[in-house]
Amino acid sequence: MRSTAGELWFFLDISTGDADHAGTAGEVRLRLCDAEGVCSVEQVLGQANHDHFERGRTERHFVRVPPEFAAPDHIRLRLTSGGRWLLHSVRVITPDDRSSYTSGPRDVWLTSDTGDDGNEATVRLMLDTQHAGAPTPPRHARA
Repeated sequence: MRSTAGELWFFLDISTGDADHAGTAGEVRLRLCDAEGVCSVEQVLGQANHDHFERGRTERHFVRVPPEFAAPDHIRLRLTSGGRWLLHSVRVITPDDRSSYTSGPRDVWLTSDTGDDGNEATVRLMLDTQHAGAPTPPRHARA
């Protein structure tokens, strides 16, 4: 979707790992970046003391990027409260819904125990060829 100021909105499907103590009630912060270093502003995806990132669950979030943003390349994530969180995967869907990018299934532990800023993880994205928005082939009638 495109806002009136020309900014782009991307959908992000974020999955929490399926392991003991994988979920968090902490505050997760994210920046979506392209290969040239153009990034969204840091966005809070989960507020402390809410059940946003529970074990084994996938949630959809929206991130706004500036008009000069190119294709998604990586995300930067921080957990600033809540102890620990196991990120399983991220899928980024383009505004026109024609392609998506994924981190693939990759479990990354984040912790907020390293100070007020938490630790930051950079997760690379790759074009998701299974959901790349290729046109649906026409159906052929059976004889």
